[in-house]
Amino acid sequence: MKARLVIFLLCIGLHVVAQDLEVPTLESKGIQGKVKSIEWYQYQFVNNQGLTYVKKDVEQYDDEGRLSSIMSFNVSNNQQYKYVYTLDKKGLLTEMKIVNPSNNLALQTTTYDYKKGLVEKTTQVQGPNTVEKVYEYDNKDHLISVEVKQNGTLQLTEYYEVDEEGRRTQLSRKMPDEENASVISTYSYEIKDGQRITTEKRNTDQGEFEITKYTDLSNERDLLEETKKVSTGQKGHQNQLFVDDERGNWIKAEVIDEQFGRSRLVIRKIIYADGTETGRTGMESAKDDRGQFIRKYAQMQLAVNGKIASNGAAYDIPNSKDRLTYVASTKSWYLLKGYDDNSNMTSWGEAELVTAEPNAIVYTSAGSSGGINVYRNGIKLTSGTTTYSNYSSYDIGTSSVAYVRGNDNKTFVAEHVDKLEDGVAIAELTGESYYWGKATDSTYVLTAFGRSVGIEKQFEDKSGNKLTYNYTGGVYYWYALPEFRKRFNEGQPSDIFPADYLIDPAKEIKEKRLIDIDLSAYQYDKLANGNYRLKSKDGQTITTIASKSVKTPDDQLLVYFPLTRQYLRMDSFYQLEKGKEHLSQNVTVLIDSAAYAYYMYNEGKSIVFYKPGERITKQQFDAHKLDNNRNVYGALVYDSLENRSYGMRYDLDQPATMGEMRKLPYATDNVYLLKLEANRWVIFRKGEKLDNYDFSKLRNDNQEVVHFYKDEEGKIRAYQFPHFDEVEPGSFIYANHLQVKEINEMLTELGINRDLKIEKDDDAVDLGRLEYNKSTQVFYLTDANGTYIQNRLSWFSSFDTDHMMAYDSVSHFLYEMTGYKTKEIIQNGKVRVLISDQEDAVIHWGNNRAMLAVNGEFRNNVHRAYVTQNASDAVWKELIYDELSGDTYQFEYPNDSTFKVLKTLKLPKNDEAAYLIKIGDKSFNLVAKGELVRDENAKSYNYQGDLVRFHTTETGVLTAYRFKGFAEAKDLTVIPAEIVPTNQVRQLAEDISKSGN
Repeated sequence: MKARLVIFLLCIGLHVVAQDLEVPTLESKGIQGKVKSIEWYQYQFVNNQGLTYVKKDVEQYDDEGRLSSIMSFNVSNNQQYKYVYTLDKKGLLTEMKIVNPSNNLALQTTTYDYKKGLVEKTTQVQGPNTVEKVYEYDNKDHLISVEVKQNGTLQLTEYYEVDEEGRRTQLSRKMPDEENASVISTYSYEIKDGQRITTEKRNTDQGEFEITKYTDLSNERDLLEETKKVSTGQKGHQNQLFVDDERGNWIKAEVIDEQFGRSRLVIRKIIYADGTETGRTGMESAKDDRGQFIRKYAQMQLAVNGKIASNGAAYDIPNSKDRLTYVASTKSWYLLKGYDDNSNMTSWGEAELVTAEPNAIVYTSAGSSGGINVYRNGIKLTSGTTTYSNYSSYDIGTSSVAYVRGNDNKTFVAEHVDKLEDGVAIAELTGESYYWGKATDSTYVLTAFGRSVGIEKQFEDKSGNKLTYNYTGGVYYWYALPEFRKRFNEGQPSDIFPADYLIDPAKEIKEKRLIDIDLSAYQYDKLANGNYRLKSKDGQTITTIASKSVKTPDDQLLVYFPLTRQYLRMDSFYQLEKGKEHLSQNVTVLIDSAAYAYYMYNEGKSIVFYKPGERITKQQFDAHKLDNNRNVYGALVYDSLENRSYGMRYDLDQPATMGEMRKLPYATDNVYLLKLEANRWVIFRKGEKLDNYDFSKLRNDNQEVVHFYKDEEGKIRAYQFPHFDEVEPGSFIYANHLQVKEINEMLTELGINRDLKIEKDDDAVDLGRLEYNKSTQVFYLTDANGTYIQNRLSWFSSFDTDHMMAYDSVSHFLYEMTGYKTKEIIQNGKVRVLISDQEDAVIHWGNNRAMLAVNGEFRNNVHRAYVTQNASDAVWKELIYDELSGDTYQFEYPNDSTFKVLKTLKLPKNDEAAYLIKIGDKSFNLVAKGELVRDENAKSYNYQGDLVRFHTTETGVLTAYRFKGFAEAKDLTVIPAEIVPTNQVRQLAEDISKSGN
């Protein structure tokens, strides 16, 4: 505490008789310009509290720049005082009062008496005490003594010796009880480097001290005060630091003590006569914090503004004796200056504030290993290429480009980290993420998001601007490096420069003039060795940024130019004479803005497919008309090497040489729906059309299509194609796989059972519109739900009528398109359901031709047997047997050749599908499985009104049929067989024999 005590005594000694002998002015205070008022905010060190706000003063100045009053507020006792200065007509200070502003009562009054313009006497009255000071001057008006009396009693006399310039050289003091004056201080002066150095040697009861003060002669500000105790050599010093406003007046001053840190801070706000305000009204943490630290081996304490702060780890800075630490309470980073110089410090060292910006990122060099160490919020961040790391960085020489993840997702450049001032820097995050750097005198590196970018091809224009691209995952990533050649040649290794990532490269290059080139047309040179040189319109060679050329099946040379996304044909390349040079040949642009394209040749009869630089060879292709009235196709090609599908559309009536293929979004199994006209669709899987649309359904008001199918294990699966209603015909929709729960819900909703059979309740509906154009043999058929069912119709026939019958093999409906043959064009024609999916029926036409439909589904394997015996009968009856179900049906019809839809009667079923047709009382025909049975060895008997027929099988087993009610039945009645159990046949035969039949 001794150094602090000496400075304290110095302040007291200077103010024993110190008093304003004239009114302070702006000039005497070193203030530049006209000022109305100055507000002072003073902070001082307080034990256990650190730097504390203690006092506020507001000074008011008159138009002449003289101090007229001071309003002072003492924070510690919450008291306010006002200092009021009174001047005479000559501008001399005659009175200074300290008053209580609440009642305007004077607390202290000082009056001034003058002689020949100099203060001869001051009288200060404060309560019962009156202090008089009498001043004496030499013949040069330099003050040489002051006598102080209190209430008429002499207190002390001070004597001053001065040099020729009036500077004090000695201070002596004589107390009333002393005979002679004692020398208190002697002074010497030196002018050096624009500073006045004042050295005072002072005698105190604690010994002799030497105090040296350094004053800036340009503004009379004291910058440094050093104190040394002569007997011990103990030293201490205080720095005074100032921050000025734009007019040269200080607005911040602080006193820095070597041993104890900052002891005082003054913030000023200055209000100028023109209304301008500078400075501020209080301490701000980010601008005014100061830190000190002291280290005792492994322990370290950090004080901020004199108060101990809790800090984190002291991070090592490679190749530096400083350390970096973080104070969480103020979100501040501090640089511990010289931390590694002394592990057992006896005085506080400087902790320089690096930043107090919340969430600030700071970085240092990582040392000999290269790169950077990055810190935030007291933590050293992790580096890596995965999303789990805090940042990724790429080193270019001694510089780094780092991309910070998390909530930032921004980049900063750490340039020449080996030359960082103080070894630490604050990162400046930017939204720009693309940079290039000069790695060596002959190489450069391109980066994006803190990672290197592989440079596949590059082009440098005639002005030295560079264009480059990286081709990854089938995508071209373009970058422009403006002024590349100039920056590279003039720059030093590790210099970093911004690059431009081009989203629409051709457009941006033209609009921003990034590259000096004319791409409005192309030409090529065929060289004598058979190679070529592709050129822009202005003659610059651009082969370096073109893809590899390909030869087409019809002997044309194509090259893809990725910058403009154009396919270029080098006209007649293979027809030009070999071994010679052919310059500036024509280039034709076959297609714009397409990286993937089909190529048609052979008058549109053949087609191949290209991607940049190569032909797609391992592929599966299929196409479908979008509209049956036109030759416009939607098509899909599947590239099996890349497991990728591409969609396209072309018109064979107006075939283009090349057309765009769109890379379709990736879908599991490469399943896509192509939307056709009139709400139709087809589905592709790996380039092949599916051939079964029994269970492709529109749902949710035509918003989506759901396609049900059975997998190899027989389990029901489904693809979902959303947004069907939002896309135009010719568009592809990728498939979503539905989960089991969703599939079950939709099966129930759409009325589809687990066997994937559609269940409908209404078998008589108006199916909507029929459109027919006979000249093109095309029509549209829409069901009651508006669903186009053209593709589901498996056959058509007029059956010699004016109508057209069409069969829906998906939903199992037979439709009649009424009046189909009566007109050339039919709009909104009537459609009837002749057989629904819930009906069993027979259609009959022509020369006794017939087809059986079971639940609307026509059966192929059937057998027919006549019930009618007389060909001249007006109505004929038949039996028809369905092999698939084992059922036998009876139907009847008028005996003519007209087309008819006949109702059927399903007969009672037995295992052998055996039925008796009664011809007469003693005559019948036996039909089994739809065929007439003729067996001369069989025996028949009338028994109890029934007919029993016995038959011996080829293996010798006796069997029997019993036809109940035969005796009472009418002729042509069909009676189903009752098959007699084998163990009862013998007994039945004996019973019949006993009955006498």
